Amino acid sequence: MLKELVFYTNPQSRGRIVHWMLEEIGAPYAIEVKDYGTTMKTPDYLTINPMGKVPAIKYGEVVVTETPAICAYLADAFPAVGRTAIARALQQSAPFGSAGSEQIGRTRKS
Repeated sequence: MLKELVFYTNPQSRGRIVHWMLEEIGAPYAIEVKDYGTTMKTPDYLTINPMGKVPAIKYGEVVVTETPAICAYLADAFPAVGRTAIARALQQSAPFGSAGSEQIGRTRKS
């Protein structure tokens, strides 16, 4: 049985970064848009993120919050494409260039 991947976000949040990563890995996922101050504070969502913030993901029984942690988790959960996506993004970003992706590669291999 496949684990369900759910992405909790708001269009005015840093969830765009996580959305990019989800598109890069190519795994199917569901999106749940949360409104500030209302649906982010419901008891159901507070079981996902007790701070009532987005973005967050739930993959099977695993819940991850905070953009950097989510991207790192997805890179590890989908290593065939996840690490490549992060390395490519780092190579295209200034001022780090390829040095940044080489450092990430060393960090992830340990």
